[in-house]
Amino acid sequence: LISILILSLGACGESSNNPQGDVTIDINADLYKTGDSLSLIAQQTLLQNVATAMQSGGTEYAINFCHTNAFNIVDSLSKNYDVTISRISNKNRNPNNLPTELESQLLKDLENLKLKDTIVRGNNGVTYYKSIKMGLTTCLKCHGPVESIDPKVYEIIKHKYPNDKMRIDIRST
Repeated sequence: LISILILSLGACGESSNNPQGDVTIDINADLYKTGDSLSLIAQQTLLQNVATAMQSGGTEYAINFCHTNAFNIVDSLSKNYDVTISRISNKNRNPNNLPTELESQLLKDLENLKLKDTIVRGNNGVTYYKSIKMGLTTCLKCHGPVESIDPKVYEIIKHKYPNDKMRIDIRST
């Protein structure tokens, strides 16, 4: 399972999370530094909000909070830093995180080559792809193996995400 945080760093404020046409892997150190810094801010902001939601009402409340607010949090960060931030996964829970054909191939390449972070330069600008780690206890309460998820939480997940490919993948392992 690979999930990726995407930062589209377009030229002159133009950005796209779907580079098309000829694409190349970029090794520009400044772009890596910018992408890594902004992705860290995005991940920390999401985790802080989830942790606050969990403290306010537990994991069940946090699922509803994420379902309703995660997009708005990411969108406000995108606007604040003039980039496009999104998430994709080859086993997506949210249908909005479905990768394009190009991104699906990139996910496979990242997994096969054991790459963590990659910059792709395409016709629509520069995109920084960063692997999302799911090792924190907070994350695993919803994204861990089914047998470790509280049954009430699991029912909410099934209800909110009926086509959850992550859940299907976890069950089959």
